[in-house]
This record gives sequence, C-alpha cells and structure tokens, in this order.
Amino acid sequence: LASMSTSRPGSLATLALALFLAGGVPQVSSGGITAPALVRRLTAMENVVLGLAKEVEDAFEIHHASCTDSMGASCAGTLLSGCASALPSPVCDGSGPSMEACGIDSGCGQRVDYSCSNVRVPDGADLLTSIVPLEVGAASVDSLCWQQRLVPVFRQQIASFRQDTDFEGAIPSIYFSGVDGTFIISPARHRKSCGDYDPRVRPWYVAASSGPKDVVLVLDVSGSMSGTGLSVAKKAATRIISALTIGDHFAIVAFSDPVQFQSGATLQRATSEAKEKASRDVEGLTAVGGTNFLAAFQTTFSILDQSVVDEASSGCSKAILFLTDGKTNSPEAEVMGLIESRNRAHQAIIFSYSLGDQADDLMPKRMACENRGVWAAVPHAENLADSMGAYHKLFASGLGGAENAAFTAWVEPYMFASRGWTGTSVSAPVYDRAQEPPVFLGVMALDLGTWYLESVADSYESVLEALVESSVARCPAVRLSNCTFKALRGDACEGGIKALPCSASEGVPNLAPRKCPASIYPDGRAVWDQGAQLSYQSLHQVQDGFKKRACCSPDGNDPDAIDRYTSECGAWGAGALVLTAVLVIVPLCAMLILARYHFPSLKRRNFCPPCFGSREPLPSEEGIGITHVVVGGVEPSAPPPLPSG
Repeated sequence: LASMSTSRPGSLATLALALFLAGGVPQVSSGGITAPALVRRLTAMENVVLGLAKEVEDAFEIHHASCTDSMGASCAGTLLSGCASALPSPVCDGSGPSMEACGIDSGCGQRVDYSCSNVRVPDGADLLTSIVPLEVGAASVDSLCWQQRLVPVFRQQIASFRQDTDFEGAIPSIYFSGVDGTFIISPARHRKSCGDYDPRVRPWYVAASSGPKDVVLVLDVSGSMSGTGLSVAKKAATRIISALTIGDHFAIVAFSDPVQFQSGATLQRATSEAKEKASRDVEGLTAVGGTNFLAAFQTTFSILDQSVVDEASSGCSKAILFLTDGKTNSPEAEVMGLIESRNRAHQAIIFSYSLGDQADDLMPKRMACENRGVWAAVPHAENLADSMGAYHKLFASGLGGAENAAFTAWVEPYMFASRGWTGTSVSAPVYDRAQEPPVFLGVMALDLGTWYLESVADSYESVLEALVESSVARCPAVRLSNCTFKALRGDACEGGIKALPCSASEGVPNLAPRKCPASIYPDGRAVWDQGAQLSYQSLHQVQDGFKKRACCSPDGNDPDAIDRYTSECGAWGAGALVLTAVLVIVPLCAMLILARYHFPSLKRRNFCPPCFGSREPLPSEEGIGITHVVVGGVEPSAPPPLPSG
C-alpha cells in the first residue's frame, strides 16, 4: 500500500475515460441485442457518484486541515433536521415523493427543497433522543459540521439534474452517510420521526463498503443458545441477510449436533427472493441439542468447495460469520486443524462472534485471530450495529487503494408495495486519502427510478441483467496488512493467542476518521437551526402535524390548507368518484393502457392521475434497497412498469 498512489481522478471527464478504457460497465444484451444507451446511462450515473465521492473527500480534507475556532463556530445554528426543521424554500412541483400520509393516490406528494440538504442521526449512534430530542453527542458534532460543506456541492448537482429533461422532473436523490451513521440528503424533505433510520445497514451502504463477496452465516442453535442467545443470533443473521446485494452470494448453516439446517449445497445469489426465504428460515430455527463446531465447519467448507465447482460464487472475497455462545463438545485441536486445512483453498476471512454475557470466548477468538479474521463480543441485541461493525469495516479498510478508485456498486431494484414502483441505487466508498492506509469515511450514493433505465432498454429484464453484470463485473482488490488487522482487532487477540505479527516499523494504523477538537464546536443542541426544537415540539405533538409541514396542498405551499388537501386532493366524494369512474375514468384508462402497449414512448409519462397516480414520476426515497418495505411512507420515483405480454 505504501508504494501505491492514493490519488483519485479529479474530474468526471477523467472518470468517464477511465471507466471506458477499463470496460467498467459491460455491454448488456437481451435476446442478442446490445443496449448502448442503457450502458451510457449506467456509466453516467456511476460517474456522477464517483465525482461526488471525490467532492466529499475534498470537503473532509479542507475541514480537518485547519480546525479553527471560527470554523467550529460557523456551524452553530446551521443544521436542518430531517424530522424537525422547517424547509427554507419548499416547493410542490410534482417531483416530491408521494407517501401514505399525504394520500398515496392523490398526485399531490410531499414538499421538497432544492436549495438545501437536511440531516439525520440514527438512535444508538450518538443521538440522545431519550433525553432531549435532537441533542447529539460531541462525537457526531464534528461529522455533522464538516458534512455541511457538502450542501453547495449537492445543490449544484441537483440543479444539474433538474435541467436534464431525461429525468422528466423526477430527479434522483443524492446522499452521504458517515461511518457513525450521520446522514445528509438532497433535496431536503421532511421525515416523520427522529433516529429511526440507520443507513449503515442498508444494502447501498454495505455494497459500496465491502464489494461483491461470498458470505456463509454459521449459526449455533444448540440448547445452550435458547432464549437471549438465539434471539440475538436471529436478529444478527436477518440484518446481515437484508444488507446483501445482487453482487453477493450467500449460504446459511445452522448447527447443534449435528447440523440442523443448511440453505443448499452451494452458495446462492442474494436476490430479494432468496433473502426473503433465508430470513424466514432463520426465524423458524429453534435451539436444541449439543454443540458440534466440527460438523458446522465441515458443512461450511463443503458448501464453499461445491460452489467453486458449480461456479456459484461472486469470485471475490469470502467471509465466514460464525455466531455462538462458545460452548462446544468438539475437540479444539480438531476444529482448528480442519479450519486451517480446508480454508487454504478459499482464504475466507473468519468473523467470530460470542453471543451473550456468559459466552465462552476462547475458541471463537482463536478461530478469528489465527485465520486473518476478527472476533467481537455481542452481549445484547442492542449492540449489534457496533459489535458487528468489523464485518463491514474490514472490507472497507481494504478497498482504499488507488486501484479501486473507480469502484461503484449497484443494488437490486427494490419495490414499494403500496404502488409497485421500483428504483435502484449506485454508491461509492469515500476515504481520507491523506492517511496511510486510507481511512474509510462512509458512502456516497444516489438513487433513481428504474423507469429511467427502462426507457432506453428493450425490457425490464435487460435492466436487471445490466445491474447484475455491473455489480459483479469486477472484484475490487482488498489489501490488508497484518498491522491493519491488528488495528481492527484491538486487544481481542492478546493474552497468549497466536496472532499475526505486526512489524514495529510499520506500526498499528489509526482507522478512525480524523476529528477536530470538540472545544471548537457548539454543543449538541446548538448545531441545529434555531427553530428546530420548537418545531419538533409543535409539529410532532399535534394532530396532523406531520401532514401540515410535509404534504403539498392543492394550492402549492400553503401549510394551512391541510383540510382542503384532504377533501380536494387526498380523497374524492364517493358519489362523484363512482360516477366519474363509470363515465370517464374506466374508458380513458383502457385507451391509455392500450396506447402504452403500442407506443413505448408513452411508458415514461403518466397521463392519467386517477389511474396511475401523479402527473409526473416521483423520485425515490434514499435507496434503502429493501424489498416490499415502505420506510417513512415514502414512495419511489416512477410509474409502475407495464405487465409483460
């Protein structure tokens, strides 16, 4: 790593040329027909997110190069909270996302503000919502303040999107999440509650921070795991599964004595359907019997071996996540010998987790420390995000080399059940490249409706194929020195356990992002705009408070028009609705549907609000990538795709 350049291309033109020369996005075919326009759009969106990632890196460096008192003071009263602050210049131009609170089929949607960005901090990171709403600890103040430098950058990019007629008004959202869960998004919009969104467990974040990979989840379901242990294991497993993307392959092994369950003879691609089934399988597990580590690892390596034979693999990094309370009836020497011999062919990184307060951690520690892995204790389910953070952090720490400068990740199109619209996200990791090795800062991303890609493809299947190919076309190089492993492990491998040697000349790197002294910043309440606290109290504790500040009225921006909104825009009179449906809407919709079949150019426009929703497609929420889940009631960005046939 020391000999590699850590520079990143500095312009979108350079990035475009680099991707073109490297063949960054494959030519996509469906039925033997290539779709160069689709490739161009995929490449263009990758270029945008890479350019924004470079801007984020520059903003971080500028901010932390000086750390002056005046710079810290300038942060006071500037942050707009996604759940409390009023929007300075809200508009209702038809591009705001629709949501249930505003009347899903009303066509009125939600207010957005193109002039600014707003921020969120998840519960459990550094947000003290149980004490005072919107109060953040000192650790998050630095992140929130330096991220304010992104507001003009995001504003300029949003303005560029708005000028692009191909988006037809339904512009993408752009957003950045730091390693601490702080999150900034543009255009700004209201969110109903504080602290309930953690971007670090979303597929777009995990995909960019770890790259394509093979993951085997090995779960202890022996009798000693009954109660809290099994509950924590299930929650951890479902969280890991939900964050996998189409670039990943995975398998599940649940063992007692012998193995109780395995998801298949080989790894499987992490499609939405496969993840949903796996999560149901995990929820159905019960704790019974003894604990046979040997059988668990024999099954695990058999799956990896057969996956190589059947080419059921990402072909990239491999990880074994082993969750147990540590109590086993297997001879330790046999288990360690099996891991050493069978893992030579795969070089899988072993992440071992000791679950519960009374876990026996000696053997799980040895599994990780002697096999280029990481061990962590998970005493309670509430500690999952922090305790299991090394799984993502390890891969992210190895992706910072210059050879990965053009790495991006796509997620599988995700669907919002209330309307059936789909969207996708493209994301890129962000690093502090002034450090050696580069220190992972977070993930930059944007999302867009799949209709934007379908409009230049011959079918939805072509789009899906393109996203899959883009996700697995290249394996990023994951390079980690022994000293980096030592930094990731902390003191977990001390105390007589055979650990990887770290030379004194190299030293143990600091993998935590740089921060300016807390003394230069205002306190955790003073960073928010002055009206945020009052707004939170007044708008979250009155009836229809969220509607009044978030929903568009028929008149546009009038927040007091909520009653007119409900009657005129959110609901029709029953008699008028029936009469209009019989005499006008049903025949009109029938004609339009037939026209949409025969004239593909009509696919992108929505000419019948009572039939299809709002007049223009609406942009999606921030690319959460979870199938059949509506987060915050926000809908994605396009009319539903036409049925086949």
